[in-house]
Amino acid sequence: MKRIRSLPMLILASLLVALVAQPALADTPAATQGIVLSTSYTSVITEAGNSVTFSLEVSNNSADYQEVALKAEGPADWNPSFRQGGYSIRSIMVGPGKSQSVDFQVRPPEGAKPQDYAFQIKALGSDGNVLSQLRVTVTLTERPAVAGLKLTTQYPESQGQAGNTITFRVTVSNDASEDRSINLAATAPSDWQVTFKPAYETRQVNVISMKAGATQDLDVDVAVPRLTEAGEYPVTVRATADRDHAEVNLKVTVTGNMSMSLSTSSGQLSTTASIDSPTKMTLLVRNTGTAPLKNISLSASSPDGWEVTFDPKQINELPVDQVAQVNASIKPSSKALTGDYMVTITASAGSASDSKDIRVTVETPTTWGWVAVAAIALVIGGLAYTFARFSRR
Repeated sequence: MKRIRSLPMLILASLLVALVAQPALADTPAATQGIVLSTSYTSVITEAGNSVTFSLEVSNNSADYQEVALKAEGPADWNPSFRQGGYSIRSIMVGPGKSQSVDFQVRPPEGAKPQDYAFQIKALGSDGNVLSQLRVTVTLTERPAVAGLKLTTQYPESQGQAGNTITFRVTVSNDASEDRSINLAATAPSDWQVTFKPAYETRQVNVISMKAGATQDLDVDVAVPRLTEAGEYPVTVRATADRDHAEVNLKVTVTGNMSMSLSTSSGQLSTTASIDSPTKMTLLVRNTGTAPLKNISLSASSPDGWEVTFDPKQINELPVDQVAQVNASIKPSSKALTGDYMVTITASAGSASDSKDIRVTVETPTTWGWVAVAAIALVIGGLAYTFARFSRR
């Protein structure tokens, strides 16, 4: 008897479980028409900017085919639509005892506020009467702010000579979810200059404005001082925005630049000489490059019969920005006449060289001057004697 009495209780409990397990159904009046709208989820939470899709079931509990028109009421700027098989639809045909699956899609407009948005979905008969209806809601939440800043380059190493500007191409990526200003800076060796320019532009910038998710190519110009010695030098480029920061490491390889200058200690490029004694002058050889100069030789191009010598004849090594002193001796030919002559002096070491033209004025030697005076005196004396002798007659 106890088992018989507990049977109704078991049946009632089974019915309650079955009701709880059923998906959300349309309002009661729809069931009387034989058409029922249902969905597994009547409320969805999503971030702003995301589209939402509800999977609907349209069931026909009648014994006849039913043409069902679908309609949605709610915020119009959400562009509600019904879709099936890749098409946007307005009505469906449901066979007796059958059901059709339909997707109900909405997309929040840009700038939609975080809150609840309700949509009333209706199934209409051929006469326009509501056969079934279902209420669904979409809860919008704020899209979390996304941070992120990147600096990248395809070629982080480059080389060039001192005194030149070396350019790197760097890309800035604003991976944040908002527009913002990016500050640019660089760390380089002392006296080096680093400037930034948007790619293919000439204006220099230290700050750039970037849209969310945008990228910007930059030309990073690194000016290397003229006296920089050959070697490898690091340059670090940094970008900052709010609490984000990024950096990229670059490497500049400076190759040696060989050059020199030749001058005189007095700064003058002229002198005097005579055929009986050489003239002396002091030359200065300066290393104006960025690499040591070795085996510097000196040579001269002079008129035939002239003698030009140097002491020392060769400079073994001359460090960067240092000066070496050379004594030059210039002796004109014994057949040289009084006048101006040109002597070209050249200092060279490998690919580096410099030349100077020295104007040499040859003067009459002192001994020949006395000879000339004596000759003139003899001529005058002879004339005086002749004049006196003939005047007595």
